[in-house]
Amino acid sequence: MIRYLHRILLFGLLAMAVLCSPALAQEKSPFKSPPKPETLPPKPEGQKYRDPMSARCVFVTDGDTIKIRIEGQVENVRLIGVNAPERKDEGWKAARDFVSELCFDKEVRIEFDKVERDRYKRILAYVFVPVAGGEDIFVNGELLRKGHAEYYGYKATNRYSEHLKAIECEDEAVPLLAAVPASVVPLKARPVGPECVFIEEPMLHCEGGWGMSSCSVIAVVKNIGRSPAHYVYVFAVTRGKKSGYIELFDWQAVGGGTLLPDDEGFVKLPRPGSGLMGEGYENEFRIIWTDYAYPVGTGSVFEVSDDVSMIYQLDIEDGPFAQFGMLDISGSVVNRGSAAGFSPTLKARVEDENGRTIKEAYARQPAAPIEPGKGLPFLIHIPDIRKADSERVSLDFVR
Repeated sequence: MIRYLHRILLFGLLAMAVLCSPALAQEKSPFKSPPKPETLPPKPEGQKYRDPMSARCVFVTDGDTIKIRIEGQVENVRLIGVNAPERKDEGWKAARDFVSELCFDKEVRIEFDKVERDRYKRILAYVFVPVAGGEDIFVNGELLRKGHAEYYGYKATNRYSEHLKAIECEDEAVPLLAAVPASVVPLKARPVGPECVFIEEPMLHCEGGWGMSSCSVIAVVKNIGRSPAHYVYVFAVTRGKKSGYIELFDWQAVGGGTLLPDDEGFVKLPRPGSGLMGEGYENEFRIIWTDYAYPVGTGSVFEVSDDVSMIYQLDIEDGPFAQFGMLDISGSVVNRGSAAGFSPTLKARVEDENGRTIKEAYARQPAAPIEPGKGLPFLIHIPDIRKADSERVSLDFVR
């Protein structure tokens, strides 16, 4: 029995030795594809940039990526120095169609920079379309010139960076911002930072039956700039034309407070009735936003604006309760400092004739940062106050 076990062990060792031999270990698995050969020939020694190469554009992926056939292989090419809209973004189709018109199914010239491939193994290149008897079309530059892309620089690919930046700064062939709808403004014509506008102006919308209608002011806000807008709010102030009294003061964050470029936000501000939108009232609607998400608070100094309005209105004109009314205090909190920050809470304190505090009320304000030199409106309502007491009001910040 032991003799048979020795034979089995001997055959097992011989089999392992054969399978692990160097000759078999070097064989490629039939299920593993061979590595893709390098299509770009070696760059000559001492030469800063590789010599240009000719290829045929066989597909356009988007505004800054194409496929070319070069040296018998199909390669992805990422255009250097430009950034066009992604598939999910507005303007993607227009940018892709523009590049397709320029170079699809045409022979193109590929010029290289110091870095020749990105981390996705795409060729990084400047693409030129030869024109018989004329100047070659620089596809990267034309994307910027026509507003279908924005400049995107990188220190390792700067062969034509100054030329591309100069093209982006040109004004020719770029439509004015006010001349076209916000939805079709090319990237280049837009403000560099965020810019929020009403693409549907505020209007009154009422629902419900006679005498039970629910009314709201509705609007649509869009960021037509190139950068995200943060702390986006719409303010609505309704005043009586004769009295100047603020009947309503309200606000709403748009899009959760942040709007990316080309994002839209729906606004719906409740109104108790349609009467406040009539001829006897003035309605002001304003959009505010910032270009940063987390402001630095050090260096901000806040004070109340000089144009504070205090309007007193009796609740009842005649009778024993005619001495009580509502005090409406409105104005702005201004940042006089050197850095943006959040305003502390503003408190109104009412004193009697002996200097004792008889009422306190706090300002209604959104949680939005205030930039240096800018202000944020506030409103303080103080109910059930006598006319004489309304003249002894002080405003202070509390932390």
